[in-house]
Amino acid sequence: MTNHITERTYFLLKGKLASPLLSGSGETEETENDIVVDQFQQPFVPGSSLAGAFRHYIGNRFPDTKDIPKTGKLDESVSDLEKLFGGNERQSRLTIHAMMIEHEKLTIRNGVKLDENKTAIEGALYDYQVIESGASWTIRLEWIVRAQDKEAETTKGREILNALLIGINEGEVTIGAKTNRGFGKLQLDTVYHRTFDYRNKLEVLNWLKWDWSKEVDTKNSLMKEYPLTGIELTQLKPIQEYCLRVPLKLETTLMIRSYSSEKKNKEDEKESDYASLQSNGQPVIPGTTWTGAIRARLNTIIKTILKNDRESILLNELFGSDSEKRASRIRVEESTLEGSRSLLITRNAIDRFTGGTVEGALYTGEQAVGGTTELIIRWSEQKDSVLSKDEICGMLLWVIKDLQNGLLAVGGETSVGRGVFCAIESQSITLNGENIAGEQSFFKAAINKVKEREKDAN
Repeated sequence: MTNHITERTYFLLKGKLASPLLSGSGETEETENDIVVDQFQQPFVPGSSLAGAFRHYIGNRFPDTKDIPKTGKLDESVSDLEKLFGGNERQSRLTIHAMMIEHEKLTIRNGVKLDENKTAIEGALYDYQVIESGASWTIRLEWIVRAQDKEAETTKGREILNALLIGINEGEVTIGAKTNRGFGKLQLDTVYHRTFDYRNKLEVLNWLKWDWSKEVDTKNSLMKEYPLTGIELTQLKPIQEYCLRVPLKLETTLMIRSYSSEKKNKEDEKESDYASLQSNGQPVIPGTTWTGAIRARLNTIIKTILKNDRESILLNELFGSDSEKRASRIRVEESTLEGSRSLLITRNAIDRFTGGTVEGALYTGEQAVGGTTELIIRWSEQKDSVLSKDEICGMLLWVIKDLQNGLLAVGGETSVGRGVFCAIESQSITLNGENIAGEQSFFKAAINKVKEREKDAN
């Protein structure tokens, strides 16, 4: 008996980019990492990239989906994750089409690696192309059910798909590169679905006449809106996720320089030599900037406690390590500075020996002044982790307290007073939506962990 298809369900997802997207092609025509485009120069994200991101999310959010049942039968010794996404000897039940992007704005961003003194490392300046937030996207999914599938397997597969859609809707699923630094976050606006039951001949005929383009381009769509609320995931066991939100107010000015900013006209070019990084007309603080500042300050704090050079173990656990090929444990999102205004400031370079101005070193920069923002840090529980939730939260709160009290500046030109933030009195730091109470317990957990690391070294 052939294992023929008995049911086919189509999903049409529509939304917008909630943060910049970096989907690199490996080409270097415009930058050192250009985005992927089709033959019409339209940006897109390949289905293989989406499949990898979706599979990674489900496997990490619901670890039990990776478990292989001990049935003793070879054909049943397959994890739920492999049943849906396929494996080395198993075809995927889920077809994922490329994500098409429209109304996009392409910009060039820069990155630079800094040493402990915030000095640029020679040869470590790079640039890359991104699609700015706000662009519209469309994703098409196709899920099949076969005759020999058990009802429990089909139900589990449907729950995994539901969990994936909910994850996209809640901003937990990210795609592309630099996702741990705030890139690739999606905003899901609408989900449509259409199921064809192959056991009904009329449904088969309808499927033969059906076309994706009719659903996308016409108002007479056969697809129905798919509800994302009220769905119970009874068979899935998610790991605990944490989200730390810190409201901040900019006390001074902010300069996160954009070396590749586009000039509107020649007059603008004469007015300023460089501008602050913006996304859709608003100043932003990239996740890379937040992470660099947080890591550097936490490194300083831990060094004052430890009497040895063991701080790198804790830092690598939190922020990842290139040498150990370890990904960052925490995800720091990009922040938008709201309610700010721009200000042109002209400065001169001074000769440190004579005290006079350097010839030709007059320059004007466009700064962001005032405004409020929110620092968002996410992480998840891990079984074999060196750090617990309380220890991670305590270490992050060490740095956040410095940030709220103006002791830690963010961005460039901090030596002249830029990048200083303060707390907003009417708003509190929250963990998973609840105000943090009893900060001392988190601080105690963090200090005990650091001292424990020192004892282990001795």
